[in-house]
Amino acid sequence: MKENMRLSKNSPCAALKSAFNECFNKWYGDKFLKGQWEKDECFHEWEAYRTCVLRRMEEKKLSHLFQIEATMYAKNEE
Repeated sequence: MKENMRLSKNSPCAALKSAFNECFNKWYGDKFLKGQWEKDECFHEWEAYRTCVLRRMEEKKLSHLFQIEATMYAKNEE
């Protein structure tokens, strides 16, 4: 089952996911664990990946799932 959940290397978002993971892992090991970190670290990589995933979900008529998540997140913030 886990194998099916992995992002295919042929996926249009795979390179962006890889770039984010690489940035995150470097930040986590080099800065976060040492107590030195910036909130904006890896932000651009995350936004590029997130935008790609949202675009793909819209193409597949699944964007409503993100709207549901946003609604649930907003309720938890109250």
